[in-house]
Amino acid sequence: MIRAAKMVFLTVVFGMMAAPLLIVAGVSLNAKKRMFFPPDGISMRWYPEIYEEAKWSSALGNSVTIAVCSGFLAVSIALPIAYFL
Repeated sequence: MIRAAKMVFLTVVFGMMAAPLLIVAGVSLNAKKRMFFPPDGISMRWYPEIYEEAKWSSALGNSVTIAVCSGFLAVSIALPIAYFL
């Protein structure tokens, strides 16, 4: 009984964590220029623009840099705390 309750709880938590990713992925496939969910039509036309336009590749580079730095900072803070505990 407790094991089943844990599995239900974890399924709900993982589902709530994955929901924003599913919505963003759905919006990225929209055929129109406006963000609609669910998309009106399916199109992959937005993905080549990431590589063709400099402003998108610059923003992507900034996002990756921020992600790597924040990950390094989080691990450098959490590792000593976890070791101490």
